[in-house]
Amino acid sequence: MDTIMNYLNTMFATVAQTEQMQKIKNDLAANMEDKYHELKAEGKSENEAVGTVISEFGNIDELLKDIGISSSQTDITATAVAPEKRLVTREETDAYFLARAKQNRMTAFGVVLILLGVSAMILLFGILDNSNSAFGLFTESTRRVIPPIMMLLTVAAAVPLFIIGGMQFERYEYMEKGIALPETLRRELTKRMEQDRTVNVIAVTTGVALCILGVIVLLILVALSEQNVILREVGVASLILLVAVACYLFICPGGMKEGYEKILGVGEYTPEKEKENRVVGVVASVVWPVTVAVFLVWGLAFNGWRICWIVFPIVGICFGGFAAAYGAMTERK
Repeated sequence: MDTIMNYLNTMFATVAQTEQMQKIKNDLAANMEDKYHELKAEGKSENEAVGTVISEFGNIDELLKDIGISSSQTDITATAVAPEKRLVTREETDAYFLARAKQNRMTAFGVVLILLGVSAMILLFGILDNSNSAFGLFTESTRRVIPPIMMLLTVAAAVPLFIIGGMQFERYEYMEKGIALPETLRRELTKRMEQDRTVNVIAVTTGVALCILGVIVLLILVALSEQNVILREVGVASLILLVAVACYLFICPGGMKEGYEKILGVGEYTPEKEKENRVVGVVASVVWPVTVAVFLVWGLAFNGWRICWIVFPIVGICFGGFAAAYGAMTERK
């Protein structure tokens, strides 16, 4: 272990001894020590453990580049060319991904609950309007109220999931605002992201297939609705149920992929993409609340619950087109 510390001191000998650099050195020393003890516990010899640690952590040029510090061939200065980045440990990244996985599940369950509520509302409208036996006990006004109440109850159950998931993840938000990773940890996370790529592709492909299947089922049942009017509502409800399952598949594996890209600064989270993401995010923060408002006003004020759900796929398609067009425009510049 003394050999490692001597090597570390040599690495930082030509670096300006600022508070920032001292913190980086201390964090790196802790990471190197953890790796050393891990290798010893695996049965590695002293020389093997020391050699592995130095080979994995010993490139100071790459480390300084990751955290935004410029260097030259003859001298290394502490002039910052980017905002200061925190050097994180494997334990921090593991905790981050556990928290993100939990938040993804809670968000996905919340979305599924809301879509189940919308599906149940549409199906109830069809049942109550086309039943002439037991449901005849309900007045017309009651028939109009019961389905929206069912939908709003599922929304009320979903909102706490969004809030709790977000609050629990707050402590790890700093991980997504620009961090520095030891080279060995960066390689490990890159490898894990590549291993999860297959799962993500399968999830996305399955989700898209379910959406297409839902449209097919809807078209078939609408075509048969001349024989039984309620089949139209069953078709719409089936489409929304399949979309709910697809959303779960998109959010959970897709959310983990997004987490890896944010930590590593790749894909949609490279510096070049930051401006584009900010603009799209601002537009989304306006578009979707307005969409929800239109949905509620249309349903409550104009009793349009049967059809007002259509605003979500329409806005989703338009917003996706805007994001794609804006991305293409910024790439040309």
